[in-house]
Amino acid sequence: MKIYKLIFLLFILLIYNFAGASCQDNNPNKDAEFDILNPTTGGYTHSFFQSKIRGNVDFNVYLPPSWSKKNSSQYPLIILLHGQGGSEYSLTYVIPADSLNYWVKNKSIPEVVVIALSGGDNLSKMQWYTDSNENMVTSNENGELRKYCYEKFNTSMKSSQISIIGYSRGATGALNFAVNFPTKFSSIASIAFVSDYAIERLKQGIDVNHEKIINSGIKIQMWIGSKDGFVLKGNRKGSSIISSYLKEKGIANELKTIKGKTHSMFELFENPNNLNYFKFCTKMWKNNSD
Repeated sequence: MKIYKLIFLLFILLIYNFAGASCQDNNPNKDAEFDILNPTTGGYTHSFFQSKIRGNVDFNVYLPPSWSKKNSSQYPLIILLHGQGGSEYSLTYVIPADSLNYWVKNKSIPEVVVIALSGGDNLSKMQWYTDSNENMVTSNENGELRKYCYEKFNTSMKSSQISIIGYSRGATGALNFAVNFPTKFSSIASIAFVSDYAIERLKQGIDVNHEKIINSGIKIQMWIGSKDGFVLKGNRKGSSIISSYLKEKGIANELKTIKGKTHSMFELFENPNNLNYFKFCTKMWKNNSD
């Protein structure tokens, strides 16, 4: 009798294991980021792609309401870089899809694809100027951001149609891309750059790439809150120092103070500030259209 019970138990275990394996193999989410990606127009879609250089890259992508992969003209691209401790969701909270839809509908901005990236696995320690992030964002090779967006979202790979908006540590990243990869972007918007530890790195990039930055025509605009605690209490002067250094080298840029705003992302991206960042970028696309 005991033998029969043992055989029966073994039989049940075999069935359970087989069913589990079948379910796992048929899981539609398993290694299927390319196949199941079905973006929502007029909203954000969350997914990821496999960068050859960095590995898994999580993102949220916004596609305008009338977006079509079959559209004969390719869409401009804005890349959003979050700050320390943020994620690919952070800037989507302060640049909501409803606002983007409204701006597009009223022709405040043209139809644009917006992609908010995750900076890495350790979000509190990540930097946008690591080799892996630099290559992932600037490379035109298969498997990297630009080619991925071109293939999936019908975005332009022309540098004249690609811009960056970065907040806090993401502002550091935006400035780093501007001074070290100036031919890769039309414009960058640096919001609340207070990472003074990066000042020397940025100055070195300006010195090395001085002529390339000027000849590229890249436009640089920086914003800082008048009540930013890092500036007032921490004596952080990164934005003013880099703006002045760029001007000393003959590189045009503009530093704007947002009255009454702290370092808070939610304050700095209140309307119409968030719209102004986008207007700056889209103006550059018109000037650089080819």
